[in-house]
Amino acid sequence: MAKKQVSLGNEARYVKLLYYPKRRMFTLTVCSILTILFSSWLWANLQQKTDVHWFVLSLPMIFLGLLTNFLPPDEEWSYGPWQDSSQKNERNIYE
Repeated sequence: MAKKQVSLGNEARYVKLLYYPKRRMFTLTVCSILTILFSSWLWANLQQKTDVHWFVLSLPMIFLGLLTNFLPPDEEWSYGPWQDSSQKNERNIYE
């Protein structure tokens, strides 16, 4: 019995990209809030006309920005089974 070959059209059932729209909106919201926060922080520092340079504020901004690494991913690859059903490829030979 010949094995059934998988054509290119059937590969989509084994691998697909899952989108999470709620996670994506959450990520966009957090990034937008952080951008507004950092911009206003720098703008307020510039308006005070102090001798503090903007890169003095960059250290806390970097630490806050690194927290975005802990956001959940909004896209994931989903891998299905490589075969539709299991096969027995080995034989037990008893002497």
